Amino acid sequence: MSEQPRQRIPALLLSLVPGWGHVYWGRESVGIGIFSAAAVVGFAFLNSWLVYQ
Repeated sequence: MSEQPRQRIPALLLSLVPGWGHVYWGRESVGIGIFSAAAVVGFAFLNSWLVYQ
């Protein structure tokens, strides 16, 4: 990974999608874990809402 200084604004914008701010800062495993957990929770919520509607 390059040693360039990271900007805070892109990280904040990327953090609107769970985990992508961590990926931007170079912590890929944490970011992908957060993104995967949010995707599973979102899928479970949407699936249960559609099934029990």
